[in-house]
Amino acid sequence: MSAFNRYQWELYAEGKGKETIDRFRAFLNGSWRGYSAFIADLMKDFCPDEMFVDETYRSVGDETRRFIIGYLPVPDENLDLSEDRLFSQDEYDSILLKIYSKYLEATGSAKQAQWEISLDMGAITTRLAMQYPAQFIPYYFTACYNVVERIAAEFDIELPPIPAKGQKEKRVLFLGVLSRIFNEFRLANKLSVEELWAFLYDYAPKLVGGLDWVLPENELKEAHNVFVFGTSESPYLQNPDPGEIFIWQGSPEMKPGDIAVLYQWKPVSSFVSIWRAVSVGYNDPIFRHHRMVCYSAVCGIPNVKWEELKNDEVFSQTNLVRSKMTQMDGARMKNSEYMHLLEMAKKHGPLPETVPEMPVYSEIEIPELKLEKDVEHYLLEGVLLKRLGWEEADYLRQLPVRDGRSTHVFPDYVINYDAARRVGEIILEAKLTIPSEKQAVHDKGQAVAYARLIKARAIVLVAKEGIWLAQEKDDFNALKAYTWGELQDADRFDAVYQVIGKGKGKKGKKS
Repeated sequence: MSAFNRYQWELYAEGKGKETIDRFRAFLNGSWRGYSAFIADLMKDFCPDEMFVDETYRSVGDETRRFIIGYLPVPDENLDLSEDRLFSQDEYDSILLKIYSKYLEATGSAKQAQWEISLDMGAITTRLAMQYPAQFIPYYFTACYNVVERIAAEFDIELPPIPAKGQKEKRVLFLGVLSRIFNEFRLANKLSVEELWAFLYDYAPKLVGGLDWVLPENELKEAHNVFVFGTSESPYLQNPDPGEIFIWQGSPEMKPGDIAVLYQWKPVSSFVSIWRAVSVGYNDPIFRHHRMVCYSAVCGIPNVKWEELKNDEVFSQTNLVRSKMTQMDGARMKNSEYMHLLEMAKKHGPLPETVPEMPVYSEIEIPELKLEKDVEHYLLEGVLLKRLGWEEADYLRQLPVRDGRSTHVFPDYVINYDAARRVGEIILEAKLTIPSEKQAVHDKGQAVAYARLIKARAIVLVAKEGIWLAQEKDDFNALKAYTWGELQDADRFDAVYQVIGKGKGKKGKKS
């Protein structure tokens, strides 16, 4: 993280950014001509979904701008609108609640009111920023709150907790919270209003990486998770153009490479298409969907309909079918269930060649192991860590750890060790053989001692018989065992991956 660098900003403001700042200044002086196209061009550097860029373009345009005026309260002539004075949070709330109440009256429900405000967000906030330029920011991060969070992290701007999905009113009021926070940043760094807007939509997004940060992977990683989502009639989701990049509802747990399967209630009531996540999942307090991810469309699939699912011996036992497909958005589907779904789809027609499959692990061949270092080389590194996504740069071997008595202990492997904080994420200990549960419990003691020293969240014992796994959240008491044969089963391996796979957990670095 880095604080605002005045020298770098002035280089931008006097160079490449001068035109952007001047255009925002002209808008503040009443020049609307070409403004929506100007905003759309800025958004293309951080929003990968052309549909949302176009949606903001239309929302900010003159026709929508005139329409939205009827939903905005008449400015209070008694308000102090000087550039160095910010509204109190109550003043922000008062203005936004008046807007929310009009939408609520027009739609009849809090859910629909928040949805419609999200659709009109560009128009609403542009007009508010015109009326109260030193108070409200125009909000053009449509479906891109992950970029807001990235900017805030880079410039040491503290953001408040995001309201829950069902808190529709608070999600509308969150715009006032953001406006106040960013205008506080403006005043602290002696920026003009037009400079703040240029900072938000040009300078900062590019500085933190733009689309290269939003979509970090050139090639998709191997899939480890399958998620299920539902929608009503959406032709562009049912038959996506392969490779099309778009943002839609997701799960904060999603990682690049994860698979999403779409179930469509109307008009077909069936699974219809498959996508791959190309970004991490994130929450968005302002957009109409609360949980978001960026996808690359893969293909449609032969429809597997509801009647077939509820009579299938596998799916009839799942929570998806038992809930009549009403509790699915972001729900996990087992690897075996996903592969079974593909088999069902094949009965109705050929699958596209691009359909992703979950990894099928080859049989683990265990050579003759005579020493612990053989277990380390062939099984711990060559099989387990590799399949979990960890690379050599992610772990340290024989790390010296001070135990408080001026001596050192040496865990075999520590994943994601932070030397400055003296903490690590996972401890792995190699043993040549662990022939019994009694021996596993005995060997666990040493690993737990290491884990407590560096505040690790999990320990793993690795031997030629298999692995044993325990977590700090259970005080390392629940020791789960898996043979190497069991780890060839996709669902069992996935259970391990969800605990110690790269990118899982809360203490380590994210992949």
